[in-house]
Amino acid sequence: MNAIRVLLLAALAAGFCQIPVAAQGPQARMGRRWRQGEAWSPLDQLERLRTMDPEQRERLLSRLPPPRRANIERHLQRYMSLTPEQRARLWEQYEMFRQLAPERQQEFRRLFVRFLNQPPERQDVMREEFQRLRRMSPQQRAARLGSNEFHYKFQPNERDIIERMVELLP
Repeated sequence: MNAIRVLLLAALAAGFCQIPVAAQGPQARMGRRWRQGEAWSPLDQLERLRTMDPEQRERLLSRLPPPRRANIERHLQRYMSLTPEQRARLWEQYEMFRQLAPERQQEFRRLFVRFLNQPPERQDVMREEFQRLRRMSPQQRAARLGSNEFHYKFQPNERDIIERMVELLP
């Protein structure tokens, strides 16, 4: 998995894209994507590793360079610690991201890199605000973004990241 895909997966896992859980499970989507000849996403790869028996997984991972293997194992551990509902939501979030135009995907990636450069405690506050804004109607969202509370709670850089992410993700 390249660094951008790992960042995207981390963004989704961090809860930036909250949408309802789909009726279809990851196995059905994984099978459908494979039959259609599409490239395997990072989630497809994690799901494949999760469902392998331990010996099979070890054989596959043993062929990787140590840094890449450690990175994949770290992401796999986090993915495996999710509940089935959380994994299903993560799949839905990734599918929503894939529906965006390539330019919007690229812009989200750039914004997410900026987000990761914020201190962890500010990331938590920004994430909560982002999720709150996404649950609002467009009118409520506009009022919140123009409010004094929003202006004083966030630094200009943080406001820019939140506002642009809200614009990018429906």
